[in-house]
Amino acid sequence: DSSNVDSVRNRGLSILQVCLHSCAADVSRFPAILEFVRKEIMSVIVQNAVTHDAQRLSLVLGCLYPLSSNMYTYLKPQLHLIYNSVMLRSLEAKGVPYDVQELMIETLTDWFRCPGVVSGLFCNYDCDPFCSNLFERFLKYLCKNVFPAEGPVTSLHRRCLEALLAALGDVSNRCLGGWTVSAQPRSHIAEQLLANKRRKKRCLLAAEHFNRDPKKGMQYLQSVGLVSNPAGASELAEFFRYTPNIDKVMLGQYLGEREDFNIEVLKEFAQRFDFKGMPIDEALRTFLSTFMLPGEAQKIDRIVETFSEEFFRQENGLFKSPSAAHVLTFSIIMLNTDQHNRRECSIFRELGSFQTQ
Repeated sequence: DSSNVDSVRNRGLSILQVCLHSCAADVSRFPAILEFVRKEIMSVIVQNAVTHDAQRLSLVLGCLYPLSSNMYTYLKPQLHLIYNSVMLRSLEAKGVPYDVQELMIETLTDWFRCPGVVSGLFCNYDCDPFCSNLFERFLKYLCKNVFPAEGPVTSLHRRCLEALLAALGDVSNRCLGGWTVSAQPRSHIAEQLLANKRRKKRCLLAAEHFNRDPKKGMQYLQSVGLVSNPAGASELAEFFRYTPNIDKVMLGQYLGEREDFNIEVLKEFAQRFDFKGMPIDEALRTFLSTFMLPGEAQKIDRIVETFSEEFFRQENGLFKSPSAAHVLTFSIIMLNTDQHNRRECSIFRELGSFQTQ
């Protein structure tokens, strides 16, 4: 009975909400419990957050409130996923039920009234190159919906105004010295945050230039000082490895080129992965998750060879030689491709590297 399942699920979320409200402030003192919250409880919350059922969403947001107000420094990636992929996506999408939007705005207002939450959004997410600009996007949404474009003012507009005032109140208290977040001088913190924000903006713009034209992307990187002129392989590998929004197809094409400099960048790029303790299939999946393998056989061969050499270097003793790791890597790719896309498998057979040893 689906209704019974929903009833049991909501009851479980209610119990979890009570538990979190009772002990969230003390969880960070117990590493084992904190790890359980990170892996198990946050997984349950994320799974149940993707819903337009107002009752369940209310329970999920009720569970999130004590976590975001007491443990946001320990749950950064998990909260980023919920803020970005659940809350903002629902608020910015069309056709979301009115009661769901109101519920999320009420939750935002409660969060923003907690000391340091708003400044924490800006410091931990907007100034982090790997995260979305959550503070900026939340405030843009609130400013856009404070007054109606047409028609009368509704309760949703009033709730947006309350949330915006709560956010500004937190910023005001921080500016006036109401919250203490660091022993460092305020001027030093502000300069560091602004520098991080500027660098993030430059990196994202550089990624856009690279996605359109790699040569122009290199020129932009040099013009804004992100890499030296001429660019070093280590600098470019660092940029490719740690900058989000780079087109995976373009990156795969660049790393697979046969020019000596591109091969050097590829080797430096592979060295920025930690494969220690990983099975080779998991290491390969991690490596290939950052770019798309090109379609040319020679480019694939260069990339796989570089991965195999780096995996052999980090896991010395697991294979007799880099070539053995090379053959096994190719067999994994071929079997996976043959299972999911038989047409593409002919590309790998052209390489002639897959042979019994």
